[in-house]
Amino acid sequence: MTQGRIIKALSGFYYVDTPDGIVTCRGSGKLRHEKLSPLVGDEVSIRLSGDGGGTVVCTGTPETVADCAGSYTGQYLKRSLEAAKAPRPED
Repeated sequence: MTQGRIIKALSGFYYVDTPDGIVTCRGSGKLRHEKLSPLVGDEVSIRLSGDGGGTVVCTGTPETVADCAGSYTGQYLKRSLEAAKAPRPED
């Protein structure tokens, strides 16, 4: 999974700015089924395809992405967020 920010949305396609460049994506079936429409400026997780495009699989805050079962980035974020909330021993 790759993280990025939607910079343009047009006719069901999302143009996502990622660290590797701009990727043209479609919304995943899960997003369409839940009737979620990501907007320009949203942070998203995308699954890259072999043709240079991708699929938006999750959108929202880091906490929302962490709860997205299909997102590898979400799994990483979940561990990071839990570690940040864990009490730290006093020095």
